[in-house]
Amino acid sequence: MPSTWSGLETHLILDLLEQTLGITLSNICIQRNSYINRVFEVERADTGQALIVKFYRPQRWTAAMIQNELDHLQALASQDIAVIPPLSFNEQILFKWKDFYFAVWPKKGGRAVDEFDKPTWQQVGRLL
Repeated sequence: MPSTWSGLETHLILDLLEQTLGITLSNICIQRNSYINRVFEVERADTGQALIVKFYRPQRWTAAMIQNELDHLQALASQDIAVIPPLSFNEQILFKWKDFYFAVWPKKGGRAVDEFDKPTWQQVGRLL
């Protein structure tokens, strides 16, 4: 579907995010690997915080389905479950541009766990 994604160019993404979210970004916009959607890394100019922006493939999911996924991530995070919830801008977590829905997350790195310590075992126990 090359024509579907052809409008998502770097300058447009940066302008769209600044206008929609009300933040200023640096000129960093890196496309990240994603099989179905389009994912980009951008950076806030004021704080240097890296953000991950996920553009959902048009006509694959409804707004209600995506909103449910995002709400679920927020609910899990509020219960101290190790997930990365989407960021809220003006009390909104799902945004739309043309046929694209998109959401924004803080960039977080993963880690390999060699051995579980007591807090990690407790977290695993709560999840089970």
